[in-house]
Amino acid sequence: MDIILPDFVELDFGDLLILNPIIEGDFIDFFWTGVDSLLCETCLDQNYVPLASNAITLNVISTEGCLARHQVIFAVEKNYDVYIPNAFSPNDDLVNDFFMVYGNDNIKEIKNLSLYTRWGEQVFEGFSLTPNDEPSGWNGMHKGKRMNPGVFVYKVQVEFFDGFIEDYEGDFSLIR
Repeated sequence: MDIILPDFVELDFGDLLILNPIIEGDFIDFFWTGVDSLLCETCLDQNYVPLASNAITLNVISTEGCLARHQVIFAVEKNYDVYIPNAFSPNDDLVNDFFMVYGNDNIKEIKNLSLYTRWGEQVFEGFSLTPNDEPSGWNGMHKGKRMNPGVFVYKVQVEFFDGFIEDYEGDFSLIR
C-alpha cells in the first residue's frame, strides 16, 4: 500500500495547510497522529492553519491488517509584518490623517498604543486596537486642540495570532 503525500511543506505564518492524501490499495481504517485539535480526526483530507512548525503522520490499516505510515513535516515561517509610519498629516484631507499601526492578517490586536511629546507628555493611549483601523488611531488632537507639527514618540505592544507579543518603540513626525 502506498500513501501519496508530500514529505515536507513550507508555509508562511497564517497560510492554510492542505493535505489531500491518495491511498493506493485497499484499506479499512486510517488515523492521524501528531495533530492538534484543529484537525478533523475522522477526515482523510486535512485543511487547517498551523501556528508553528510540526510533523503529522497518516496511519493507514490495510484490509490485510498491515499498518502503513507517511509523515509530513511542515515548517511555518513566521513573518511578523508590522508597519509603523514615520510621519502623518492630520489635515482632514482623508489621506494619512491618523497615526496607526499597520500589518498583515497575522496581527491579532494592538494591545497598547501610547504616544508622547518629545518631553514625555502623553497625548494618546489606546488599548485592544484593530490594526489598519485608522479611526481608532490618533488624529493629532490633544485636550481638544490640534497639536503643532513636531516629533513624537510611540510605544506599541502588538499581539500576533500565535500568542507572540512584541514591543516597538520609535518616533514619528506630525506634519500639517
